[in-house]
Amino acid sequence: MANVNDLPVFSSNPSLTVDEDDVYTYNITVTDEDGETVAITTSTIPSWLTLTDHGNNTATLTGTPLQAHLGNNPVVIVATDSVGVTNQSFTISVSNVN
Repeated sequence: MANVNDLPVFSSNPSLTVDEDDVYTYNITVTDEDGETVAITTSTIPSWLTLTDHGNNTATLTGTPLQAHLGNNPVVIVATDSVGVTNQSFTISVSNVN
C-alpha cells in the first residue's frame, strides 16, 4: 500500500472570548502525520491581532482589542503543507468592560 500524504491537523483550540483592553493570546499547534513543516498563516484576521509563525508547526496569535472591536471578530487560521491546506475557523467575542 502506498503512503498517502495527509493534511495538517490543528491540535490546539483557541479561546473564544476576551475582554476589551486585555491581551488575547492563542498558542497554535499543528501536527503533520508525514513529518512536514507546516506554514501557518491567516486568511481572515481582525486588525487588532498579529500572527507569528515560529517555523516549527507552532504559531502565536496575539493582540489587545479596544472598545472599537467589541462583538464578534471572525478568524481563519490556515495550515499549509506540500499537499494542501487545513483551515481553523472561529470567532472571538470581545466583551465590554466599564
